[in-house]
Amino acid sequence: MAIGRLEKQDIRSIWPLEDRDFTPWLARPENLNELAVALDLGSLDQIEEEVPVGSFRADITCRDEDGRVVVIENQFGVSDHRHLGQIMTYLAGRKAHTVVWVTEHLRQEHRAAIEWLNAHTDEGYWFFGVEIEAWRIGDSAAAPKFEVIERPNDWVKSQRRRIVAAAEDAHRRIDYWAALLDRLPRDWPLRMPGAAPNQGWMMAVFTGQERLEIYNCGIYVYRNVAKKRIGAYLSLGQFPEVDFADWSARHADLDAFEGVEWSVGNRGYWQLLLSEPGDPLDESDWSRQHDWMIEAMRRFHSIWLEHLRDPLSQLID
Repeated sequence: MAIGRLEKQDIRSIWPLEDRDFTPWLARPENLNELAVALDLGSLDQIEEEVPVGSFRADITCRDEDGRVVVIENQFGVSDHRHLGQIMTYLAGRKAHTVVWVTEHLRQEHRAAIEWLNAHTDEGYWFFGVEIEAWRIGDSAAAPKFEVIERPNDWVKSQRRRIVAAAEDAHRRIDYWAALLDRLPRDWPLRMPGAAPNQGWMMAVFTGQERLEIYNCGIYVYRNVAKKRIGAYLSLGQFPEVDFADWSARHADLDAFEGVEWSVGNRGYWQLLLSEPGDPLDESDWSRQHDWMIEAMRRFHSIWLEHLRDPLSQLID
């Protein structure tokens, strides 16, 4: 049986330039997930590239499962003091809780700096030093490898506790959404999932509007255990060729939109948002939370039918 040999590659043969090749590649959700797995960070979303921070630009910013800001700074070659200074700028300028420094080689003095930061900053702030490598076997496609050089003290233990807590909440999520589905009236106008999902959100689809599903148009309700909040949002889809600020300004001043937040969410989806305090783990409060969600969905459905369906259909056509 023939066995291949792992061969380390020059990362510039895979990504010639850090800013034009590597950073856009890493910012793709499927690739950023590989880094998140290596760091035990959980899922990351709300990904942005080249975010202005003073006179600098953070390579990648995103948010973790608890909504906290994560800043990722990439550097080809050997780590240097300039990038260390930029990282500290991003920490303050973006109000980040997690900073990840990805480089080809992390110098010993910078390893010591990250170790010191993890030991002396307040709880809830985390710093990682990661070396990026690329490997292949024979003529196979190159595979990235994220080698974690420095991480917070007791990080693995704390993340294992988080994973156990998430597993314990998995059954609660199903019960939570099942209770909401049971509470819906019989004449409910939106198409709901056939079974309660085991996730933090649930989607309601517009009936008779199947062609809009490819744009992910619909109403979503969600629960956030960490922030003790519940919410709902109306997703209108992606229209990168249209100026969202100009389009929304022609509609947002109507009384029907009072208290509704307009935004461009993760990956460019247009969204209208509502949220409400509420601890999803407090079962005694579920009835109130579910009633709020039902009314929020009713409101978004009315907004859709009366104010947004026709203008949005014109964009699609």
